[in-house]
Amino acid sequence: MKITKSIVINRPVADEWQILGPEFDQAHLWMGPIPHSYAIGEKKSGGGMPMEGRICHLSDNPNGTKAKEVLLQ
Repeated sequence: MKITKSIVINRPVADEWQILGPEFDQAHLWMGPIPHSYAIGEKKSGGGMPMEGRICHLSDNPNGTKAKEVLLQ
């Protein structure tokens, strides 16, 4: 079984990115299960991306599992 939920935001991508992009690395502030997150890489030219991606800690253990997310476009 696969359950999918989608939300359509009827706005230009550039408008939405101005809200989500600058704090992409701060996932721990708006995703309860993530105790810590931080930016990786420099600001990318083109597309207005504020960083190359982020690392999200998946537990309180600093040596525990982490998720690396890289922005592609």
